[in-house]
Amino acid sequence: STSFCKTDGHSGSPQAGFVLLVERKDAKQQKLDFEKNHLAELIAHADAAIDTVPDPKMRRVLKLYYLENLSTKEVAEKMVASMKPSGIIFTGGNSLVKYGGDAPERDETERYLLQQALEQKIPVYGFCRGMQSILNFYDCELQEVTGHVAVKHIIDGTWGKREVNSFHNQACLSVKDPVEVLAKTEDGVIEAIRIKGKKIIATMWHPERETEFPKTDMDLVRSLFGRR
Repeated sequence: STSFCKTDGHSGSPQAGFVLLVERKDAKQQKLDFEKNHLAELIAHADAAIDTVPDPKMRRVLKLYYLENLSTKEVAEKMVASMKPSGIIFTGGNSLVKYGGDAPERDETERYLLQQALEQKIPVYGFCRGMQSILNFYDCELQEVTGHVAVKHIIDGTWGKREVNSFHNQACLSVKDPVEVLAKTEDGVIEAIRIKGKKIIATMWHPERETEFPKTDMDLVRSLFGRR
């Protein structure tokens, strides 16, 4: 069944200033919970516009909401309407069904949420599968690639040359308007994009897998969810 979870352990309506985090449906089994997920810590370090919860057991934890075992688009519709998120994050995980994945409900939900983000001007950050979901929304094709799983490599682009992690075997080599390429690897794989005129940015690397967050990643998060 679908459930709505939040880190502060209290019931009731959420306060303003939180990000809706879309995880893979087996996230709990993979222990990608709030205690172990460095994504929450990354957002906190970036001083994002999200209320923090002082909890000694979980240190600096965010009021970060996510969709667990999301089964229908209708659930997402209710959440967006009632909670009015100040940002949405599409995380890594399952491949898109179009490319062999097994979670059509996630594909449908992310497509709906991205459409809502565009209509309501909600900032979006997607990484790995999250970037692929955004690319798919704009009809940018993916293809199988090698040498991009559990490695680090150099990318070049908007942020200059830098080393990032890589955990994907599908990638995009060309985009369509309004998608703009921000960074590529030496073998031509697109590693970062943005949507022209929108607060939507995506990367193929996992910022939450780094224990020390590069300033570039914190600046990226701040540009989307930073305090006004």
